[in-house]
Amino acid sequence: MNKNFLISNLPIGILCLDQHKKVKSANKIVLDLFGYTEQEMLSMSWEELRPNISYLEPSNNNDCIITNALNNQKKIEDLPILINSQSGKEYHWELINIIPEKDQSGNTETTYFYFQNESSKKAEKSRLIDLISDYRIGVWEWHTDTGKVTTNKQWLHTLGYSDFNEIPSDFNEWSKLIHPEDLKRSMDKLNQLIAQNKQQFEFELRMRHNSGEWIWLLILGKITLHNEKSNGVVIEGIHHDITKYKKAEFEISYKLEIEKLFSDISSKFIQAEDINKSINEAFKCLALVNNASRVYLFQIDEKKQLMSNTHEWCQEGVSAEIDNLQDIPLSVFPWWMKQLYKKEVINIQDVASLPSEANVEKEMLESQDIKSLLVLPLFIKNELKGFVGFDNVVSSSTWSLNDEKLLKILGNILSNALERRLGEARLQLLTKAIENSPVNVIVTNKKGEIQYVNKAFERVTGYSFEEAEGKTPVILNSGKHDKEFYANLWSTILSGKTWQGEIINKTKSGKYFWAMELITPIFYNNEITHFVSVTQDISDYKKLFNDLITAKEKAEESDQTKSAFLATMNHELRTPLNHIIGFSELIPDMTDDVSVKSFAQLIHKSGAKLLHLIEDIFDISMIEQGEIAVRSTMFDINEVYIELQKELHDLILVSNKTEDIELKFELINHTNNGQIKADKSKILQIVSNLLKNAVKYTHYGKISLTISLNEGYLLIKVNDTGIGIPKEKQEVIFNLFRQAEETNTREFDGIGIGLAIAQKLALVMNGRIEVSSEEGIGSEFIFEVPVELNLSTEDIAQLQHEVPDLQDKQILIVEDDLISIDVLAKMLNTTNCNVIQSTNGKDAIEKVQNNSDIDIVLLDLMMPVLDGFNTAQKIKAINPDIPIIAITAYTFKTDIKKATESGCSDVIYKPISRDILYHKIKKYI
Repeated sequence: MNKNFLISNLPIGILCLDQHKKVKSANKIVLDLFGYTEQEMLSMSWEELRPNISYLEPSNNNDCIITNALNNQKKIEDLPILINSQSGKEYHWELINIIPEKDQSGNTETTYFYFQNESSKKAEKSRLIDLISDYRIGVWEWHTDTGKVTTNKQWLHTLGYSDFNEIPSDFNEWSKLIHPEDLKRSMDKLNQLIAQNKQQFEFELRMRHNSGEWIWLLILGKITLHNEKSNGVVIEGIHHDITKYKKAEFEISYKLEIEKLFSDISSKFIQAEDINKSINEAFKCLALVNNASRVYLFQIDEKKQLMSNTHEWCQEGVSAEIDNLQDIPLSVFPWWMKQLYKKEVINIQDVASLPSEANVEKEMLESQDIKSLLVLPLFIKNELKGFVGFDNVVSSSTWSLNDEKLLKILGNILSNALERRLGEARLQLLTKAIENSPVNVIVTNKKGEIQYVNKAFERVTGYSFEEAEGKTPVILNSGKHDKEFYANLWSTILSGKTWQGEIINKTKSGKYFWAMELITPIFYNNEITHFVSVTQDISDYKKLFNDLITAKEKAEESDQTKSAFLATMNHELRTPLNHIIGFSELIPDMTDDVSVKSFAQLIHKSGAKLLHLIEDIFDISMIEQGEIAVRSTMFDINEVYIELQKELHDLILVSNKTEDIELKFELINHTNNGQIKADKSKILQIVSNLLKNAVKYTHYGKISLTISLNEGYLLIKVNDTGIGIPKEKQEVIFNLFRQAEETNTREFDGIGIGLAIAQKLALVMNGRIEVSSEEGIGSEFIFEVPVELNLSTEDIAQLQHEVPDLQDKQILIVEDDLISIDVLAKMLNTTNCNVIQSTNGKDAIEKVQNNSDIDIVLLDLMMPVLDGFNTAQKIKAINPDIPIIAITAYTFKTDIKKATESGCSDVIYKPISRDILYHKIKKYI
């Protein structure tokens, strides 16, 4: 409807003033009332019209009521007035209503005057309500006795409805649209007005819009009392939608409040000594602003991949969860962490509506009765350090942009606070570490003047900080270094590099001490400002180092002496023992005297025992010095089986237990031809010790030997029905000089080294020995060692004892023992080679010089005149291409290495195996 048309045709007088109180428009009724033409009226102001108005109830202030209302932009309702017309007529009007219309800034843009006389009021009321709707003014009427509420269309539009049937007509239902807080306040005010017999009222309240949002309304009303019988009143009124003005007012107020709040919070964080307390106070303040049920901070440990609730504030009646949310693995909440790493704000209006991929998170949140939440990730130097959030456990909440802004400001403050705390913690840790460091720390300026020393410096040098401050490190100068030493030090650090080295310093008392010192320049804006010296007293280390060098030299000398002694004893003891054993074995065949035979047998038995003991001791010495080497050769497993079978028979025969002990043998062979590659001699030595113990500790019953191959392992078992071994002794027996029976009355002789040697040899070959035994029942020893099964055709051929054809080949044998020369010569006779003999190194060198056709040299390492090592060097100097094979009874690694360094191509150990001899010669010819 056209506004001018509406003003012209309303049955009430309407006068409009602009913001300067000038007449903007007036309808015909107003023109008649005042007696002016339209042209005259439009040129007038309120001050010119005011003399035409008088009041029905004169008072000192009545003359100012309308003027004051205009000046203060206030409304006036149902004010009785008299208007004196310029035509001389006087009209009595019951009331005048004045309503200011404000713009978005809250300033009055137009003021409307509504004039209505007593006689036309009721007749035109209904029409007035409908027409006034077009001015966006809602009109309502409420009968308190019946509860009936009547409204116009503007009410519908204001609340977002289009039909009267959509809104209630009963006040009890109608009141449900009013905000609970505002309803109570409004009803209290109305009751107070009725009790005071007052009629007019004004207040602001919130009502629920059809969209679900709250809108703000300005309510102007009048109370009309009914007769006493009905005991009720009629309340009439109009309203204006002031939501946008309230929002603007709220935004300004909110902004100012938040600015002040965060100013206070930031100030507290800056000044706070206890950041934790400041965080909790900030949480409380923010919760009061946005009504969050819970405010919290989680911190994340990226290294441990854990997160923990470190700070929490809860509204009264809301349960705390901080103790239940510690050291939670990040992997438990993949959806949650994905959002945080993406730097996204997590705004969950309703936890129940979380997506299926967040089921774990949903379950956790619901277990805490959380209905909605708002969470912001915290990043420090682009690393996720935690998150801060608001929870609502009362109902689902619509978190606004203001809430997000609030949270982001809080997040920035917390990030800075946490970063500051991390920095302070690192600084405190560094300060504490330096102060309590066991090494000396000195900080100087660029001139070298001391500005700081730690406790270690004071303790080591004897100078206090007060004594050292302002001085230079020259106070520690020992005078033990020349000027060039210090010049190099200063040149290095002044060039921006770090100097490091050993230095002799002097304490305050004059005592010298060695120090390892590191001096580093400190830069600021690319300029050296300070130097930091870190010094460690290494006097004890230097002494220890020198002592170690001395000890090492003595140890090496001792090892050399020990090695020489063992080598000598091995040679010197074996020779007479071989004589004793050999002759004692021949004596019984040379006499019929029973006593002599008996003595000879005792001598032979004791000699054999002493020989075994010497061999065992020699083996232990070699093992302890790491001289035992694994020498794998190809052999037939049947050979081992036959040799061990024969040894066990011989052991039983010598022990005189043939009638009491049953022997059982079993060979389980699953390889082609029964051929394997391993250290045969060590295998025989180990099992021999096991067989000796079985015979020694078994009086009657059975001893069995089982040999088998199983997936690359040779497995040998020795079972007996002997005395057995107590469980507590089953590990002891593998230690040197330990036996299962160690009392002074023990039944069995021996010094307890056989099993220890066997175990050490097994370990050298990457094998093992295990025992299971029961006292009084017997024992089972299991020896397992890895062997090579898939032998090449060449390896198999070596087992067939093929004699090589060495016709026209010349072989020089260098050996001081004539018998050994004879043995070697006889082994080589079948090869058709030409053998040249030499009994010492000097003679061998001459033969090589005089005979360039010699194809290979077999050289003994231990000889008079010139030993094999020097002989090999001189022969190689004459003919570098001639192969030399060393022959030795020594098995020390040092000797073998020395032979190789002297020029020997290979080594053969005594006693010499014919097959090995053939194989080695064929390899080099």
